[in-house]
Amino acid sequence: MTRRDDLYRMARKLARCPANDAVKLAYLTGEERKVLDGLDLSAVTEFKRTKDGGVELKFIDRMAAIKWLIETFGDAPEAKRLYAALEKSAERSGRGQKEEP
Repeated sequence: MTRRDDLYRMARKLARCPANDAVKLAYLTGEERKVLDGLDLSAVTEFKRTKDGGVELKFIDRMAAIKWLIETFGDAPEAKRLYAALEKSAERSGRGQKEEP
């Protein structure tokens, strides 16, 4: 496998990574923390526990990952399909609609 293939796989994973495990991480306590190795935390860029017991989570910018993926691998049919699927998803959730003035 080439470096290009590796970069494509990594960018695609970042663009599609779930946030569920990050939420699970926020609720882990004591003995439960041994499950950390099984969690997919690739979407998380920052995790903090506050002094009062709260949790702060920051996630990757998926659209930036997708933009990079398209700009770098735009000729790949897989990249185009991924972008189209995400656009449809955004439209369904209402985020893809333009705001009216």
